[in-house]
Amino acid sequence: MIKLKENGAGNLQKTIKIFKIIVATSLVCLASFASSATLQFSTMQKTVWGQSVYVVGDHPYLGNNDPARALKLSPHKYPTWEVRINVQTTSPLHYRFFIKADGPNTPGTPDWISNWQTTELTDQSNTYSLHTIPSFSSQFLQHPRNIYIFKPDRKTDQRVRLFYFHDGQNLFSSTATAPGSLELERWLPALAQNYPHEQLIVIGIANSPERMREYVPPYSIGPEGAGIGNLYARFIVEELIPTIERDFLKLSSTPERTIAGASLGGLISVYLAANFSELFTSAISLSGSFEFSELTRDLGKLSQTQQKIYLDSGTEGPGNDNYFDNYFMRDKFLELGWIYGGNLLHVIGYGHHHNEEAWRQRLPGALRWTLHQ
Repeated sequence: MIKLKENGAGNLQKTIKIFKIIVATSLVCLASFASSATLQFSTMQKTVWGQSVYVVGDHPYLGNNDPARALKLSPHKYPTWEVRINVQTTSPLHYRFFIKADGPNTPGTPDWISNWQTTELTDQSNTYSLHTIPSFSSQFLQHPRNIYIFKPDRKTDQRVRLFYFHDGQNLFSSTATAPGSLELERWLPALAQNYPHEQLIVIGIANSPERMREYVPPYSIGPEGAGIGNLYARFIVEELIPTIERDFLKLSSTPERTIAGASLGGLISVYLAANFSELFTSAISLSGSFEFSELTRDLGKLSQTQQKIYLDSGTEGPGNDNYFDNYFMRDKFLELGWIYGGNLLHVIGYGHHHNEEAWRQRLPGALRWTLHQ
């Protein structure tokens, strides 16, 4: 990661430590993956009410040198303003800070503009790679599917945290089949920097033509018929987890696991956490489709002392993005004695629709909450 700091006089101080995503050698197939670096822009500036600090530069995330599209910095450490992004680049970027009044239609000249500065991409240690196990088959399910593993290249003695995701093909820009993706390659390395004692690894489980049945519990009727979530669960627990953790990652100790998904993937995540509470310490459900299940019958199997549950939804689109069903599930958890903000969190994305763009905005917060002890 590159930390870029500038004082009020325009002097630049740099602390350089790069995250770069590369393609590494593996026994499985490796996806073609663009190199990227995590950049933190930071400047100390005092502002008045209604003003903010922005950074503009020669990259799309920095507005392509257009001040109207510049990236706004966060004042959470005021008077230091900062922002962290993950950009796909192997070349230095040119950028500068400026102060202007808030609002997209605010006219006038910025109140302050720094000198142009240049990032320095020199240290290329601590890299992440995306690995693919193609056509992973199962004795329990009809269709094989790709498995994606996004992990640091260097093996360390850090505690391992595994995140198993359904609809895994939509986690990364290079593998997505839906409009848009969750773009984990862009922001997960930056998030991982905040947890120096833990190694964050993501396992994406691609869906299959039977998704509408595999992601539904066996006692429920989903959009395409009776659920076979019990068979999908056996595939994950009996076949996938041993292969990934024993054979691919070669872990010497049992890791902490989170099971996560969106829509029906959120439903099956809570089902898995309930029926295999000894395996999963937390579950993340983004816009969970709980209307297709009598999942409340399984909630008593969850461990209030050993597990955490994250629920969320938006508010827009058909069915208000499962807004009311998630409120219902939240209340069921509370009736059972779960503690809001303790082992249970329910988030509402106001104005959010049922799509990857909305889930991409909420997922980093969900991961941070599961990582918080």
